[in-house]
Amino acid sequence: MRTSLCVRASLLMVTTALLGGHVHASQADTLGTQMAAMAGNALTRAECEQRMQSLSGLLERAGYSSMRMVTYTDGTLLARWYHAGSHQTVLVFSGQRATGNVFSGSEYAGLVRLNEFLGER
Repeated sequence: MRTSLCVRASLLMVTTALLGGHVHASQADTLGTQMAAMAGNALTRAECEQRMQSLSGLLERAGYSSMRMVTYTDGTLLARWYHAGSHQTVLVFSGQRATGNVFSGSEYAGLVRLNEFLGER
């Protein structure tokens, strides 16, 4: 009887771990897909702001920290979110001109500081 209980407990733990990993992987796939869908070229400033707002809400609901940002002299905005639980960083580059902007986001493993991407614009 005790062995049967141990086997059931072990199966429950393995199943929970597998399902938890699957849910996290599904969320990551969804996040990557949504970020890819938001990417664009030749966007207006309003379109970039709307995408940034949508992505910020999505990331905060997914457990990412609040957005930190830097604006460069050429008008490029770099925004960063970090998820302490999964140790993932999301970086977004967005133009701030009236027209002709690029919006692009990527997810990176670990904590990426804003100043590490100064040359990526």
